[in-house]
Amino acid sequence: MKHIFVYDIEVAPNYFCAVVSGYNTKEGHVFEISKRCDDSKAIAEFLQRKDTVLIGYNNHTYDDPIFVAASEGQSNRKLYNLSKRLIESEEEKDKWSVIRKYEMPLRSVDLIRMLFSKKLRVGLKSLMVTLKWHRIQDLPFSPDDKLPEDMFDTVLEYCGNDVAFTKHLAHTVSDQLNLRVNIQKEFGLDVMSKDGVATGVATLLKLYSELTNRTERVVKNLKHNPHENLNLRECIVPTVEFESKEFSELLNRYKTQHGTDIKEKVRFNGKTYSYGIGGLHTEDESGLLIPEEGEVFIDADVTSFYPSIVIKYGLYPSHLGVEFVDVYERIFNERVEAKKSGDKVRNETLKLALNGSFGNLRNAYSWLYDQKVFFTITVSGQLLLSMLCEMLEMGGFEVISANTDGVTARVNKSRYSEYVSICKAWEKRSMMGLEYTLFNKIVRRDVNCYYNFVCDRNGVSTGEVKEKGGWVREPKIGKGYDKPIIQHALYEYYVNNTPVEDTIRNHKDIYDFCMSQRVGRQFYVQYGQERLPQRINRYYASNKGEQLLKVRKEDESSKTSLCAGQTVTIFNDYEDKKDYDIDYQYYISEVQKVIDVVEPPQLRLF
Repeated sequence: MKHIFVYDIEVAPNYFCAVVSGYNTKEGHVFEISKRCDDSKAIAEFLQRKDTVLIGYNNHTYDDPIFVAASEGQSNRKLYNLSKRLIESEEEKDKWSVIRKYEMPLRSVDLIRMLFSKKLRVGLKSLMVTLKWHRIQDLPFSPDDKLPEDMFDTVLEYCGNDVAFTKHLAHTVSDQLNLRVNIQKEFGLDVMSKDGVATGVATLLKLYSELTNRTERVVKNLKHNPHENLNLRECIVPTVEFESKEFSELLNRYKTQHGTDIKEKVRFNGKTYSYGIGGLHTEDESGLLIPEEGEVFIDADVTSFYPSIVIKYGLYPSHLGVEFVDVYERIFNERVEAKKSGDKVRNETLKLALNGSFGNLRNAYSWLYDQKVFFTITVSGQLLLSMLCEMLEMGGFEVISANTDGVTARVNKSRYSEYVSICKAWEKRSMMGLEYTLFNKIVRRDVNCYYNFVCDRNGVSTGEVKEKGGWVREPKIGKGYDKPIIQHALYEYYVNNTPVEDTIRNHKDIYDFCMSQRVGRQFYVQYGQERLPQRINRYYASNKGEQLLKVRKEDESSKTSLCAGQTVTIFNDYEDKKDYDIDYQYYISEVQKVIDVVEPPQLRLF
């Protein structure tokens, strides 16, 4: 039986502590190295325990090596210097030489690496805000200053708060932890500290290596073709063709230009289509869209768009050979079967393997690197979707929106079979498949932010509402946190016809009124006349509080309000009150601003 612990450390020039807490047990340990005690031997004994797993946050490149160094009896000064080296080292080689020197003997899981790619990582305190943690506490000391002894217990308490939250985070993402445990059991891959894309790529590498009888090392060392003089005409599949002047001219521009600049715009039948690395999308105006009597909106999504392009058009990195397509298609088919049979682990794992490869086709450090395949998927995918838009428009069906892998059109119920016939013709020409969802109302701010109200073929609501983008009510981990009460009020207003004021004044969760911002090291935060010790703060709009300002340290006359001149109350520590003195009118006004964008006041007068 494995013993799983969550842990965190703190380091100062004259102080070290580590707090360790059982993931599913009450067992816990507190280790300290300071002038008042030396627990280095106890740390060494703990790290020698068998069947023990440690979970941390950003621990692989910080906590783990320092914890190991502490077990060797190193002084506070040496541990502090090691901490500085790990934090400030500009050379990755230098940092990793330290990490390898103090290799963790226990199995260690790093949640920041599991949850986020390198570019999208966020700090632990930001996650505390998102997950409504009761205490947002920034480092209570300067890491470069010696601590007075009366601060030792304060730092221990701070470290304990971080550990308690990290445990909460680990339980919150337990489905992802369990998925990776099962991937290891079924596929023999250690992906506990890999994000979704990295897990997918590792799975694809293993399956490709096994099915081609090559070792993973051999595959990784195959010579890439950089395609240095690549032009877009080489990246357009032969099935792409248009009838309209507008799209035909776009195709010609792509075929005659030099290089791989995808950015283009096309105006067709009153709608603007925008092309880029991120995919095709229409430039949709905000508004409330309701079909006329006898009409519905139908969204046609391409089934597994990018994987289907790879398989149907036989695309493969040149150094990997045509076997890549065979392996990829086999994974695709196995995933379909796993989905049908309810094998969730295999379904999710193979989904990651299929989708994780795309971005790495443009990553020169990846074994998948092949820019021609990347741009073929990107450009041809957008052109194929544009074909569907053109066919629908020329068939008399208005395109409401197009985005990445789907097209929404206005369809008269009496012409449903005609609509399907056009889609079937596109499927035959493109070799892609489509899946349909019907809507009887669309409320949107833009192409990436909307509510779609699902209905059946008769236009009768199913009760399902698809939430997208900034209007999703529950903030996603790592995506920031900004007064979710706004999203709740919008949803109730548009879905349940609840007046905005009723939702806001009757809402009981104080956390949903909160917002948060972290300022850079060149600033400090001022609350009224008080300089706050924290760079990240949680607060809500209140009637009586103070203004919250971001002040530049080098020029204290440079001040910026963090809430547009609004008085706020700091809420870093949860307090249970009957009256929080919330400025409800502030939130009502914020919601009304969004409604006014969707339904301009001058239009609501008629």
